[in-house]
Amino acid sequence: MENIGLILFILQQLGMTLGVGASTFALIFYIASGRDGEIDSTERSFLHITFTVLRTGLFLIIFSGAIITGAHLLAGESSVVFQPIFIGKWLLIGLIVLNALLMTSKMIPLPIGGALAGATWYALFFLHNIAPDMSFLMFAILYVLWALAFTLLFQGVKMLAREKGFLEKRAPMTVQEVPKQTLKTFPQKEVVPPTPVAKPLTLAYPPKPEPKPEVKSPVIPPPAPKPVPPPPPPQAPL
Repeated sequence: MENIGLILFILQQLGMTLGVGASTFALIFYIASGRDGEIDSTERSFLHITFTVLRTGLFLIIFSGAIITGAHLLAGESSVVFQPIFIGKWLLIGLIVLNALLMTSKMIPLPIGGALAGATWYALFFLHNIAPDMSFLMFAILYVLWALAFTLLFQGVKMLAREKGFLEKRAPMTVQEVPKQTLKTFPQKEVVPPTPVAKPLTLAYPPKPEPKPEVKSPVIPPPAPKPVPPPPPPQAPL
């Protein structure tokens, strides 16, 4: 159970980080896009990505919060669920969802809806991390004062940015054309291509066969003469 509780706590912290960060960036880019009163395609695509991150954070908060609430109820800890701070967190989440639906259906102006969304996200962030011990009436009063102060601050920053020229619309950069230099032209000589010279034909003859070396028969020496027997010695007279 401790590991599950740690995972749910990490999911809630991650959802708070994504939600507050995406809400802040959405307000900044809304101020930046207010220089001409229109939102171009690039700004619209970036806002779409920011709102996707914001919805992801809101989903993580609702998913983990619902499991935590169910675990407290199953454990018989209904006193924790019905505390003013616990109920206040769910009311702030409901205000964020309701405000998003009203802005999507264009039932609330975008400057007011954006400022209210940012104020509610920051109120949820502070309430989640500080968790002060206060009554429900005190929580409601502090939230209303905080939402008014945040809306005034947001509008003041937007007007100050316009007056100081931080958000002036700049003309698109154009590449200056370099004047072409006039060059003197000279009459070009007609280039006559060289006449191709025909190469002499060379006939290739087959190589002459080399004469075969003559094979000489071996010379047989004549047989040696037979030895002549010596003459008999002379006989003595009787």
